[in-house]
Amino acid sequence: MVHPLFDFSHLTPTERAQLAVDLWDSIALADEDDLPVPPAHRAEIAHRHAAYLKDPDAGEPWEQVRDRLIARAAPARPTKPPVKSRRRS
Repeated sequence: MVHPLFDFSHLTPTERAQLAVDLWDSIALADEDDLPVPPAHRAEIAHRHAAYLKDPDAGEPWEQVRDRLIARAAPARPTKPPVKSRRRS
């Protein structure tokens, strides 16, 4: 069994979430040289940059992409079932 350096079990879920945010913020402020970019990521960036230089008008504006994603994520509105007419005999 792995024994963590720190025992977080005494923290509430809210405190653990805040700890995660604080940890992430400390990484974001780190020196770039301390966070190397993997070669595969560098290659993907170079590939995307070359594609952009080849055709800068390709793609869609962010606003259109965002609106499409929001529309896809929105729950479908339930429709009312058709009203059955009752026939009296």
